[in-house]
Amino acid sequence: MAAAEQSQPPASTARHRRETWLGIYLPAGLFALLMAGGVLLVVVVFAAPEKRWGLSLIADLLLTVLILCPSMLCLGVIAVGLAVASIKIGVLHNALARPLRRAQQASAKVSQRAENATGTLSEYATAFSARMVFLSKLMNVFDQPEDEAENDHHD
Repeated sequence: MAAAEQSQPPASTARHRRETWLGIYLPAGLFALLMAGGVLLVVVVFAAPEKRWGLSLIADLLLTVLILCPSMLCLGVIAVGLAVASIKIGVLHNALARPLRRAQQASAKVSQRAENATGTLSEYATAFSARMVFLSKLMNVFDQPEDEAENDHHD
């Protein structure tokens, strides 16, 4: 049974992988596709034979040089940085996974022990309270009866 538990990855590992793909790899891939689409669009625009090559060529060239290239360079550095960071975070996660699982198991054991202890204490308190009911009845002997107390206040 212990071998079967170790062969299955814990839910936290699967959730981390899913969050890594959705939070880092998917945006980086979409960014790469967007940049590739932009480059492809520029190539298609330049290859159109019916296009006027005067002012349009200069505008397309300036768009490519002044906007698309700097944005690709600047955002490309950020995307590469995020990819490197995700790889380093994965290495760190793998290094910390075992100690964190042990801490999670220890926390669950302590929680279970505390729950058992409070259950036992609750049972003892209930039993003690049930045994002490006669004292509350004994203490009520010295109280004034309620009927007399009501009559005294109305007079």
